[in-house]
Amino acid sequence: LDLGLPLKLWDENILLKTRQADFFDVILVGDGEELLEEFISEWQKLKSLDISRTEALTRLAATVEGAYVPELYEVEYECADGPVKSVKPVSSEVPAVVKKRTFRSRTLAASTVITPISAWENIHMVEAVRSCPEMCRFCLASYSTLPFRSASIEEGLIPAIDRGLEVSTTCCR
Repeated sequence: LDLGLPLKLWDENILLKTRQADFFDVILVGDGEELLEEFISEWQKLKSLDISRTEALTRLAATVEGAYVPELYEVEYECADGPVKSVKPVSSEVPAVVKKRTFRSRTLAASTVITPISAWENIHMVEAVRSCPEMCRFCLASYSTLPFRSASIEEGLIPAIDRGLEVSTTCCR
């Protein structure tokens, strides 16, 4: 499928290759376990203030590490369909580099909603590892979720599996 977009699957600047500002106010970069909660909390605070949309987005970008606000960055390309030449914030209030948030806990994700009407019905999914140590050049998962992490058996996997067995046997028969 050729959409005419200058994208490369393995390009670390993939977020910069399209005009996200036309579609997204904020893109959260990285693992969401802590990032999403922090973002929602900050957004709720900002919504209660009498400030403009641009000011709210600027404050989000300035205070929530991993919050990329496309309209607050100017992307310059080598040529029309070429690589990124530079990325510069349009305001000194936002970071020059948006850092990807990485969840460092040994307890990884597990399903929180189990329902007979989901994509994988009546299944409690438990994340055993994140990323992949093989680093195959064709695989985006290896690179986009670095570093490789495995869940602790005692602290993460066993409690998550027990919870899944308890919930899935009672809610979805």
